[in-house]
Amino acid sequence: MSRIPDSTSAAPHPVSGAAAYSRSRHSRGVVRVLGVTAIALSVACGATGCSTISGLWNKPQEAPPPAAAAPEPAPGVVATDPASRASARLSGPSKLKNGKTDSGGALREYTATLEHGAVQTLAVGELKSPPKGDPAAYVKQLATENKGTVTKNQAVTVNGHPGADFRMDLAPGGAKGFMLGRVVFTPTGLIQVITTGPAADETTDAPLHDQAAESLQIP
Repeated sequence: MSRIPDSTSAAPHPVSGAAAYSRSRHSRGVVRVLGVTAIALSVACGATGCSTISGLWNKPQEAPPPAAAAPEPAPGVVATDPASRASARLSGPSKLKNGKTDSGGALREYTATLEHGAVQTLAVGELKSPPKGDPAAYVKQLATENKGTVTKNQAVTVNGHPGADFRMDLAPGGAKGFMLGRVVFTPTGLIQVITTGPAADETTDAPLHDQAAESLQIP
């Protein structure tokens, strides 16, 4: 049964299927977490140059350098939750999975698959009353639930809502993996952007997660 914290605790509980990742050379594992997330790097390139005029004052001036190219939009696809109006730019098209929270509220997970088999999710869990506790404490309990080791747990705010950016090492089924996340407490529940994948691909996937997390919008 899909579960997230109820109104009396911020401790996380298992959520089915949201954080599974696999790769042919890795053991298949399932990470239990509310939501799993991110975005490719945006690179703006511009042509610059310098035209000069020789000592011959009557020599026609060379054409000015071309203007710098406009930055290209970050690749990815925006996932928007209509009910909460929360959104994040994930690394690709996402699929919606509906579930229920412990308190009977709706649980909606928008999950995209990365090139190497990692997964990214925008997850929105509704609670009957505001979540209690500290987001950092939630992250610690999340690690306990997933038998992970927290290596980063930093307080953040998103549009005035308290949250935490975190990283943890995982080893589901003996396969080494990672989890990167941003969790935010709102008056109606929890919103998360999370990316999980094989440890060998973290260098490639981490920038994608960072962009997804930074793109998170909550009214």
